Amino acid sequence: MDSYPALKRLCELLESVANVHGIPICITIVDAHGHVVLLHRMPGSPVLALEMAERKAYTSVVMRCETAALAAQILPGEPLYSLTSSSNRLIAFGGGTFVDFGTETFGVGISGGTTAQDMEMLADARIAFGEGKWADPVNSTRSEPRR
Repeated sequence: MDSYPALKRLCELLESVANVHGIPICITIVDAHGHVVLLHRMPGSPVLALEMAERKAYTSVVMRCETAALAAQILPGEPLYSLTSSSNRLIAFGGGTFVDFGTETFGVGISGGTTAQDMEMLADARIAFGEGKWADPVNSTRSEPRR
């Protein structure tokens, strides 16, 4: 399956959602091995957002979860306490997820807003996109995207 057209549509949708929220973001999509497949930086997005979006995409695809799901597990005394200090590519705050298109898996990371804003924009885009099998959402009760 050639997933690139779907990934481009997802990127365009994420940009549209970010515009609705009034927040310029960076979007990074990586393949199952963590290699960048698609990278998009909206004008005005924070410089650090570029790196954070890639780290979120990478973390979500290699850990097979939303990045926010790791937050409680990296606290002192928890099983993954040293995870983010053992690798400069892993990150444990919201804004990253993964999606399966058939046999292909991709990590999706966005950054530019607060963690809560990034998670909300990602949830909105995921609901509106409707394609693929996504990571289980973290603390999401949304069923309709913000308009």
